[in-house]
Amino acid sequence: MKRVIKVDDYYSTLLETAGGWIQAGGAAIVSVGGTTLASTSEDSSVEKGLKLVALGNGIEASGNALQAIGREKASFEKRTTLTILGAWLQAAGNITNVAAALLILDEEEENGFKLDVVGDSVQFLGALSETAGLRSSEETPFLKTLVSGNLIQSFGLLIEAIGALYNVKGQIKLGERIKAIGNYIQTAGVTIAAIGLTEKLESEVQPFFH
Repeated sequence: MKRVIKVDDYYSTLLETAGGWIQAGGAAIVSVGGTTLASTSEDSSVEKGLKLVALGNGIEASGNALQAIGREKASFEKRTTLTILGAWLQAAGNITNVAAALLILDEEEENGFKLDVVGDSVQFLGALSETAGLRSSEETPFLKTLVSGNLIQSFGLLIEAIGALYNVKGQIKLGERIKAIGNYIQTAGVTIAAIGLTEKLESEVQPFFH
């Protein structure tokens, strides 16, 4: 039986996939910034690291927003509230992390570190929400890749939140090292999820050419 794909679902997945790769790019930039912060205490390098973290989180936020919009455009039977909510929560968490980095750049470290905990925690809840939504979705060949990617991302974000708590306690060097580890785990998870979305997009393109 020929599989029928609705055009709305194709464009939904296209937006979702584009958002996934944009998010992956942003996460990679955050990882570079986080590594810089973890490896040096020089003012100029710290400033550079914070700017990269702010930039990367801003890019991640745009990717998450694009994913949320894409999911909202899916046909009713394909729409999953938890994955939409999760993407918007992650975007909100990213924006909060941008604000936190800017506060630290303005030498308001105490407020910036506290806000960073909030941002990482909101992102963590968003990733968990997406994972829960995906697990309740229809079984597909690419679903395991998507779920695995989001679980890894959630774990990375949890580690980042723990690192941010150490920063609040004044153990900044340790906190930044923990956050850097979380950054790379999150980047790996986001990339795996983006690969899963690409597989999903390819599966929805095929019926148009057969």
